[in-house]
Amino acid sequence: MPDPTIYKHKALRSHRSIRVIILGGTSGGFFKRAPQDGSLEVELEEVSLDTAPSYEALSYTWDGQAPDRTIKCHGKLLKITKNVEIALFRLRTPSKRRLWIDSICIDQTSVKEKSSQIPLMGEIYGKAKRVLVWLGEGTKASDRSFRYLQEIFAVVRPFYIQMQFDGSFFRAYGRLPPALEQQILTLKATFQEENKQMYDREGTAESNMLNDIFQRKWFTRMWTVQELVLGFNAWMLCGKSELCWGDFMCAISCLAVIERFHFHSICNESRFWGRLSVYQQLRAVIHPQLALVPGSQDKRMCKIITSARSLSSWDPRDKLYALYGYFTILGIRNLPPVDYNLPVARVYSEFTKAAILHDQSLDLLYTLGGKRTVKDLPSWTTDWSTPSELWRIPHDRFSASKTSPLRCSFGENNKLQAWGIIIDTIKERPNSNIPPALERESEISCSIPNIIQRIRAWQEWILLAASHQTHPTGETWPQFFLKTILRNGIFGSSPHHTLSNEVLEEFVPWCNTIMSYHPYTDDREEAIKEVDEMVEFALQRPGVWALYFKSDIDPLPVINTPEWRIMIALNDAGTQAVHHWIFMMTSGATFFTTQNGYTGSGSDLLQAGDQVVLISGMSLPMIVRPQEVGGHRLVAPAYLHGIMNGEKWPENEDEELSCFIFN
Repeated sequence: MPDPTIYKHKALRSHRSIRVIILGGTSGGFFKRAPQDGSLEVELEEVSLDTAPSYEALSYTWDGQAPDRTIKCHGKLLKITKNVEIALFRLRTPSKRRLWIDSICIDQTSVKEKSSQIPLMGEIYGKAKRVLVWLGEGTKASDRSFRYLQEIFAVVRPFYIQMQFDGSFFRAYGRLPPALEQQILTLKATFQEENKQMYDREGTAESNMLNDIFQRKWFTRMWTVQELVLGFNAWMLCGKSELCWGDFMCAISCLAVIERFHFHSICNESRFWGRLSVYQQLRAVIHPQLALVPGSQDKRMCKIITSARSLSSWDPRDKLYALYGYFTILGIRNLPPVDYNLPVARVYSEFTKAAILHDQSLDLLYTLGGKRTVKDLPSWTTDWSTPSELWRIPHDRFSASKTSPLRCSFGENNKLQAWGIIIDTIKERPNSNIPPALERESEISCSIPNIIQRIRAWQEWILLAASHQTHPTGETWPQFFLKTILRNGIFGSSPHHTLSNEVLEEFVPWCNTIMSYHPYTDDREEAIKEVDEMVEFALQRPGVWALYFKSDIDPLPVINTPEWRIMIALNDAGTQAVHHWIFMMTSGATFFTTQNGYTGSGSDLLQAGDQVVLISGMSLPMIVRPQEVGGHRLVAPAYLHGIMNGEKWPENEDEELSCFIFN
């Protein structure tokens, strides 16, 4: 029998109805904690989205917390999480306040209600007077960091209007005006000194106080995307600190530009700015007047889904359901209905099919090639529950199938049918593989087994490439090998995302350093001697010891590991630039040769015997695997050096193309 003291949500009267919270007032003031014996009392009011009174919507993270805190709702008990409880205490004002918080306003025990309310969330956040981004309780570090960002924006403000309408300030991380740079550098120096003093006083290892903000869980969660980007007036709240989202982003972007230009590094501010780009890009589509940098208004489903892929969710279905409201606001129709009773594989395949049909494009197939943990996924459907581990091939820079039209359809049992042509077969690939990229490169560098695995895999790649003295393009092995693993020097979608000749000239010394300890190396003793000199020089730097060696571990076994010595030398051998790009662009990938003598690079899932297929309407070659029961399975896109600009696409498409059925 239901407990009469526990609050039970009443069924909503209309499919356009939502509930809003009426939070009781307090004399404590805005963002003031209630007394220890204070209690939270709320009421729920059902309103129509079409005529709803003014309210604010909270964006926060559940953090896997169980609802073990209790508040009063209409005099009865309602369970909430600790994070929501703290947020409610902070949000109490002297007068009553209307809020929308999903965990309270949606009956979490009703799958039916969740499925009907999720499609409305785009409107809920879009119509809110303010979106309040709750990052959690404040700390000394977060309080000072917010003041620092406020100080940065205060000096940026005079330039702000010009920045909004002149993208040259931010495009490609260009320079800021010299006067502004100097003011920011002065603030940065003061902040760094305060940062050092704080950690010295507390006797803890020094860190960047901004990391207290950067590492908050809110920035990693899938649901936060549509919650923030749909709201016109968004505010960042952390403890008692607050900052408008636009000011927050402007300050972070300026710091990222300063860091890259003056310190030539990619860490902290610039890494964080990169992680925030998904919010800014999708927000600019809905609110173009708020964009820091003018850009294209790309409303394709494939672009939206892939841009948010790195974010996480507790329920794997929410990797797509969390964008439902955003799609709805964009006017995208024929979306599969939200249904938490469906298996994950069906949700993913239905959304992928909807995206292909809506976009009239097979671009989502370019995301294949990663880890697959969801069972029963069609081969043409990406496993969105896993983050991308590969450096994506910029498909818009190539035209392997020239400008051929899209020719695809969905047949029986939702099998994808597409027209294309087999141009080659994978002959050989090394046995070893390169580990996937992690978010922080330092984490990889510190892992000795990871280093050993990488160096040995690169050695196998070099030996396989060197065994092919000729290439259909007429290039020698160092030339075609370099262009194959670095995809002809193209690392991004913009025209300027091409490696310079100065970087590419470092490649041969890089190969020589990789092979220095290998028994097949000419002048092996001289090569090892050069590595030894660079390692000896590197070991004089305290940073190397702090990065690789803990105080309670004997460093000699690591120092005497040939692969570790090679990796250290690569950072001091005049090959740093090309090594950075090889490190990033080969993570999780493999090198391969084909029966017709071509070379390629792509996902580590590729196998000898897989076929290279050009598909009409796609700009990259696709690797497919024939099935004994008939049809093919899509494996991954690939770069095949020498055929990326239509060299193998038939002149008479109608006669030479055949229909592929992908299971």
